[in-house]
Amino acid sequence: MKNQALLHLSLPILIFFFVFPLIILGQNSEQVKEKLLTYDARSLFSDHDLIEMTLMTDFKDMFREITRNADTVFHDGIAIYRRPDGSLDTLGVKIRPRGSYRRDPSHCVSPPLSIKFNKKESKNTPFEDLKRLKLVTHCSNSEKVFEQYVLREYLVYRIFNVLTDTSLRVRPASITYIDTDGGMDTLQRFAFFIENDNQMAERIGGKIIEIKNIHQDRTDQKHTDLLEVFMYMVGNPDWSVSVQHNVKIVQTNPFLEPIAVPYDFDYCGIVNTNYAAPADELNIASVTQRVFLGFCRTKEEFEACFDLFRSKKEEIYALYRDLPYLDERSLNWSLHYLDKFYEIINDPKLVKKEFLKTCWPPR
Repeated sequence: MKNQALLHLSLPILIFFFVFPLIILGQNSEQVKEKLLTYDARSLFSDHDLIEMTLMTDFKDMFREITRNADTVFHDGIAIYRRPDGSLDTLGVKIRPRGSYRRDPSHCVSPPLSIKFNKKESKNTPFEDLKRLKLVTHCSNSEKVFEQYVLREYLVYRIFNVLTDTSLRVRPASITYIDTDGGMDTLQRFAFFIENDNQMAERIGGKIIEIKNIHQDRTDQKHTDLLEVFMYMVGNPDWSVSVQHNVKIVQTNPFLEPIAVPYDFDYCGIVNTNYAAPADELNIASVTQRVFLGFCRTKEEFEACFDLFRSKKEEIYALYRDLPYLDERSLNWSLHYLDKFYEIINDPKLVKKEFLKTCWPPR
């Protein structure tokens, strides 16, 4: 009788703690789904046509500020956006240099930018409700190869988009930079916008969380397996889940492990910038030399992951072939680099050498 009484007492508690959250999650998922459809319909990232934009501010003073102070502030500016029909929208914006390595003027004379859009003025444009966006720029004004680096990095994001929706979206742009003080020459260069971190998390039904020293193997296993093989594919040695270096952690469900979403790919071997160098402890001569930085899985688990890459191969190659701004040298280099990856995952001996013998913990 005592046990039965306890059981009757426990049932409401069990229902509250296990059923109620599922009901709430179900309601939230419907809300998220509805919001996602609205967001996708008007989003800057709903297609991949080239955005044409002019940015105007006192760029000379902004860049001079970096040399005086590591901390930067937003500067008032104007963005002129060309619609597909040729009409122009003039938007009030605020612009600030961002980043780490590329913000250093000894490395890049044109650092990446963070752009805040005026809510009222951006209404009924692709920038509506986007708040703040990252813009990846060309780093060097003088060498055309730096524009190719931008396009190659853009395509790395696109590869991950093909593999999973749980990724940061991007949109290519042609930006004309006008210094309102007249101290710098007007320039037109390729760039690309990156989806806002928080809006990416909201799109997939979660939120960005900060966790100190999260174990890489304590994130969503299937997605992290994909992430690790993807990083090997593009030759990226510059990331870490545990300290969240070039990785965002998204919690979509309090009962499930969080998801690691990568960003910042200029150090990838497939991008092959002239300033990228691997960490000494990796014991590789160049970032173009692939090294697997993931956890050990069974041959069957690796094969299941490889199958996704195989199924998406033609779609991934088409990203490169269909981007008209990519020059022939960049195209050939990138496709050759991808060829080597597929050669490796289709050869059991190379899989053993590159994955099964180098994974963590060592076997």
